[in-house]
Amino acid sequence: MFANSSSPDGEGLQNFQHVTKMNMKSESFHRLASRMSHIAPFEVMEIQTAARALERQGHDVIHMEIGEPDFATPQPIIDAAIVALNQKPMFYTSALGIAPLREAIAKFYKTKY
Repeated sequence: MFANSSSPDGEGLQNFQHVTKMNMKSESFHRLASRMSHIAPFEVMEIQTAARALERQGHDVIHMEIGEPDFATPQPIIDAAIVALNQKPMFYTSALGIAPLREAIAKFYKTKY
C-alpha cells in the first residue's frame, strides 16, 4: 500500500504510520477475552483500515494490501456466478481441491513444461 503525497519527504508514509497507530489504539476495536491476548492481529487488515482512513482524509491511496482489485467485478463474472449458484448447491472443497481441476492443472503443466 502506498500513500501518494505531493511532498518528497515521505509525508504520505508518516501519515500512514500515524493513522495505523491511531487505529490500533482506537476504541472501535473490540475488547477481547484475556485468553485471546496472545493471538496477533491480522496485520494486513489493520493496514487496510489505516489506508481507508487516509482515503477519508483525502489522500490518494493505491491499495496493495490484500490483493483486492480497485475495480468492480465485471458483469459476465457476476452473471456466471449467479448461474452456478442457482444450478447446484456450493460446498467447501476438500483440502486437496477439486480432483478434475487438479487433473487439468497437472495436464497443463505436463504439456506446457
